[in-house]
Amino acid sequence: MVSPPNFMQGAGGSFPTTLPRLNSAALLNFLRSLNGKPNPFYCQNYPTVCEAPYTAFDFSQTLPQENPYNSYSVKERTDSFYVEAEMSGARWSGNIGVRVVRTETDASTAAAVPVSLWTPTAVGATQTWNVQYATGQASNSHGSYIIPLPSANFAYWAMPEELQLRAAVAQTLSRPNLNQLAPTSSNNAINGEPQLFYGGTAGLRPIKAWQADLSAEWYYMPHAAFTVALFGKRIRDDIYEGVSTNVDLGTMQYIGGPPGTVPGTPFLWTVTAPSNGAKSTFAGIELTWQHMTDLGVGIHAQFTATSSQGYDQNGKSLGAIDPVPPITSSLSLIYDKDGLSGDITWDHASGYTYACSMCTEVPGWPAKADSFDWVTASVHYKFLHGFDVYVEAKNLTNAVARTYLNGNPLLPWAPGQSVGQSASGVGAGYSAYGRTFVAGAAYQF
Repeated sequence: MVSPPNFMQGAGGSFPTTLPRLNSAALLNFLRSLNGKPNPFYCQNYPTVCEAPYTAFDFSQTLPQENPYNSYSVKERTDSFYVEAEMSGARWSGNIGVRVVRTETDASTAAAVPVSLWTPTAVGATQTWNVQYATGQASNSHGSYIIPLPSANFAYWAMPEELQLRAAVAQTLSRPNLNQLAPTSSNNAINGEPQLFYGGTAGLRPIKAWQADLSAEWYYMPHAAFTVALFGKRIRDDIYEGVSTNVDLGTMQYIGGPPGTVPGTPFLWTVTAPSNGAKSTFAGIELTWQHMTDLGVGIHAQFTATSSQGYDQNGKSLGAIDPVPPITSSLSLIYDKDGLSGDITWDHASGYTYACSMCTEVPGWPAKADSFDWVTASVHYKFLHGFDVYVEAKNLTNAVARTYLNGNPLLPWAPGQSVGQSASGVGAGYSAYGRTFVAGAAYQF
């Protein structure tokens, strides 16, 4: 129950001197009840202000206001079909197929670029810029593509039921995020800087990759295996921040007075927008070992070594664009018998370059992530043909992920935007996840 507030009397009606604790619906109703009334603070201290005509409270101004320049609509339609042929022999099997994907994207927003900016002060003094915009116009854009995605898989039993060899190759794609397709924009003209930032481009193509895997799997006893896998991936049309300089959009700059009082000069923009063209390569080896005993006690271990390299749209090496730790490993102790199962797992990722030397706000200074360890544990008990009760815990060591600019521990770094906003990435900067404990029950039909 909400206690009634204390009221004070003022011209035009009564106002509460203390705001009650309200939920969102009650708060809106309360604000709506004040519509058309003057501010009681001014009524009490400046009585003449509350004499008609006075500036009354306008409830409509408290409601969310749409910003058309930061709002967007993206519609994406995808059609695809797939054909596959399967084959097999006495000790081998395989398949080959192709998926064809057709995608159409429509994006809309509102756009307005400054037509002029002027400052009353001379060059060299502290500048105060006045910016004039043209009338905002609806901006609609369209993009489409058709891409075939072939794949092939092959398996061969070198030693029946004991040693199996596998090979696979495929082309895959990853579509841009919806916000990367919406051509929203912002600029830094208010500071006299010709910087124009586009948040998206409707014509962005998907990121495509060829990937291949070779593996050997040795099943040396029941519930036990040792595997070795080699893998490689080549990514193309990766998305990067494309930059165009000295772009003339018709904006004029006036120094010393408003337009018409002093001569103007073209204000040439530096335009930044997501673009396709970057490339990356990955190659590595993965070792996996699992061994379970008749007592239900077992172990699972995994080790992966990966090398990666990135290239810009001109083929220039940038280091890692889509970075991965060069070394990751995992070790689990397992118990599974008579409906009771449990495990405790330690995962480790080595330190690595999170963002290349040209991918941060300070050219030449890469972002470097510290090594990271993560410990989880769980216990499950299944009974009565479908019931499962469990307890799970994550990050038992309360690990914190840290990424530093140029490896300096005094400079935590996370991916952000240079237009006054910040978008910290998971696992970058200073990310404290805390410990998580979950208890629950489930029934499977």
